[in-house]
Amino acid sequence: MSIDDMFKKEEKKIRKLFDTKLLSELLLLNYQYSNNEYLGTTAEDVYNSLAKKFKYTKKEKEQIIKNAILLLNIEHGINVINYEELNFEKIN
Repeated sequence: MSIDDMFKKEEKKIRKLFDTKLLSELLLLNYQYSNNEYLGTTAEDVYNSLAKKFKYTKKEKEQIIKNAILLLNIEHGINVINYEELNFEKIN
């Protein structure tokens, strides 16, 4: 594996980490300000807002979403009832 390949691999790993955190924070904002109140806004819209510069595979996208939901739960005590509908509930 060349230095360039190693760099690209590490870069992608870092981008996935921070995009996961970003998605978690964007979901938090949606919970705080709308909780599925804005007509026309979907989970895909929220995800696409962060993935404009870097494209992930379908599997990577699913992992980012899964981990972002876990972060939202762990860091903010918010449970995602339905990701696609942006439906949340506060835990305790």
